[in-house]
Amino acid sequence: RRRLHNQVLELKGNIRVFCRVRPAGEGHKSSILVPSDDELVLTSAGKHNSFSYDKVFAPEATQEEVYNETQPLVVSCLDGYNVCVFAYGQTGSGKTHTMDMMNSRALGDLFRLSGERRAIADYSFKLTAIE
Repeated sequence: RRRLHNQVLELKGNIRVFCRVRPAGEGHKSSILVPSDDELVLTSAGKHNSFSYDKVFAPEATQEEVYNETQPLVVSCLDGYNVCVFAYGQTGSGKTHTMDMMNSRALGDLFRLSGERRAIADYSFKLTAIE
């Protein structure tokens, strides 16, 4: 199970880039379109620029959808792989909102899964969170 799980993640790519589009503020029109789950189109001054990502989360994406895409990394962490998830963006873009949710769900899964595996492995955890 462990070997196959991590082979699937490696096939997806050891480094993946996701983009989460923040909803436009009330009374504002968004200049960002999400035509597919891996493309974002930015409209500015009448020009359309297309960007490709491994996954694009539209403004209506839920916290659960975002976490479900990264949750397999929690299992890889328990399998002994080093895992890093980070958020990058301008001030006020929602990084803390997303990462607070990611951290709490990931820790919950880590503790739950390690408890389920306690008969076959002994785990210790070290977490670094920087803002």
